[in-house]
Amino acid sequence: TPRHLECTIEVPETVNVSLWQTPPGDPNWAVYTEWPHTSLTHSAHKNLALHRVLRYTLTLNITRWFNDSGGVNTRTERIEQYSFVYNESSPELAFVAPPGGNCSNVSCFFARERIRSGEYVSATVFATNVAGDAVNASYALRFVAVPTIDMQFEYVEVYNTSNLPQAQLSWVAPSESGYGDDYSLKIINYRLEIARCDTFEGNITAGIMPCYIVDVTLPVPDGEYVSGPNGTSVWVPFEYPMRYNITVDQHEGFPYWYRLTPTNFWGRSVKSFVQQIDFVQIPVSVGVTDYPPTMPVPIAIVDASTLHVWVGDAFSTDIFMHVSGFPQIREIGNLLNTFTVNNWTAVPAPNLVSSNVPAGLTIRMDPPHPPTDVFASCPTPCIGSGSFQAALMPARTATYSFSYFEYPSIVVSFVSPTFGPLNGGNTIQITINDFSGPQTRQGAGRPNIPDAFSRGGAEIWFNLDGNRLNATEVVIEELAQISTAVATSTNARSFLMTIVTPTSPSSASGVATMEVVIDGTSMPVIVTGASMDFEYVGASLLFSTPASGRLN
Repeated sequence: TPRHLECTIEVPETVNVSLWQTPPGDPNWAVYTEWPHTSLTHSAHKNLALHRVLRYTLTLNITRWFNDSGGVNTRTERIEQYSFVYNESSPELAFVAPPGGNCSNVSCFFARERIRSGEYVSATVFATNVAGDAVNASYALRFVAVPTIDMQFEYVEVYNTSNLPQAQLSWVAPSESGYGDDYSLKIINYRLEIARCDTFEGNITAGIMPCYIVDVTLPVPDGEYVSGPNGTSVWVPFEYPMRYNITVDQHEGFPYWYRLTPTNFWGRSVKSFVQQIDFVQIPVSVGVTDYPPTMPVPIAIVDASTLHVWVGDAFSTDIFMHVSGFPQIREIGNLLNTFTVNNWTAVPAPNLVSSNVPAGLTIRMDPPHPPTDVFASCPTPCIGSGSFQAALMPARTATYSFSYFEYPSIVVSFVSPTFGPLNGGNTIQITINDFSGPQTRQGAGRPNIPDAFSRGGAEIWFNLDGNRLNATEVVIEELAQISTAVATSTNARSFLMTIVTPTSPSSASGVATMEVVIDGTSMPVIVTGASMDFEYVGASLLFSTPASGRLN
């Protein structure tokens, strides 16, 4: 009798499923699933057995919990299935994979992209043959990421106990702390970096040194104990925002760069929050030189080495200058200073007196002294202009100007008599004009006619044939009527000098030039409408009789 053989075909073996995600800092967020072919799957394919695996089915369950805009906790769930179909025509074990998947003769692989942080992902794989589905195999994870950098960074300036400005920073947890929200995965710490330049670390190869002023890691506290009732201690959990007071010395008016980097259990954020902020912001880029109050500043050239700087009714040999709206200069080397007059350029060397924004910058400086030829060819008024510049902030500038001049000379406007020969004992009257007040020799305390009128001390000398002859009986009186030669000046004064001419030695004759001397100083004189030259007439032999011969 024929024998009937019966066999039982069992479902496939359970496969081992692996599930993993991209690194937390990888911006291409995805989860990956992989499972190997079992040894029975290989042998069944090799022998074309009825129990060979005909299909793998991958089921992804993607679940998300989040708080919606109304503060309500909401749950969403997505179920996705992907089939990997056995390829009967392939001599090697092979399966046709869906998009995102790939199979070799060793294993099958699938990548699910665009997973969001905080989503729970479970992967279930079961194999199917003619007998049915195998016992499924599952693996689950919660997709995690490093933090984002939207921390609502805020910068304010407060005044410390010394009444000086101080920067204060604050921020909250990023909207993405790692699990798709700002609380499920704790931020462990924040790295705060503050620098004077945007490179922070610098570049030694390029010769750029690090410019940090702060580099600190700030742990996020869990909370603290505070005093409770009846001497007890109460634990208060930490709540954002975090705050940080900058205690290092910052230069007012200068820019600083702030970099904040959050870190969770898995690592630091992919990027850092960076912002540039001026410490004590100056609203203008060009400062104002507001002292001295008048520009250009009048500067008298006294001699080859002396200058008089006039501010109001007073003068000095140097100048104090104040600039408002200028960055705080702590070291004079950070202040660039140039000056030009009549195409001549100088680099003044100021001394720093103080620098405190918003009060500004105060310096003391010796004004540049233009060479004689430069001043001689300079148009009137002789204006020189200079500029300050913050070395670390080239756009921050301020300008100033000087007006160079010489003290006005004495002006002789009238001499009486106007002509005729002179000899010893003649009386001459001279209308002489000089100036008093600011920006004059009298104001500067140098020899001048007004002071000589007040206390005496004026001398008149006649220069004749190599001899200097001192006039006698010099009398000075001030005139109420200002000479028309100097009437345009508000500082002008006119005087009448009456002198008696000296006697020429040996009755010498010739042209003598008059010289005005005050306190031993010969004064420069401008002559208008008169002459300062006088002809002396002495004795001379006209004839003798006899014209020649021997006398006894």
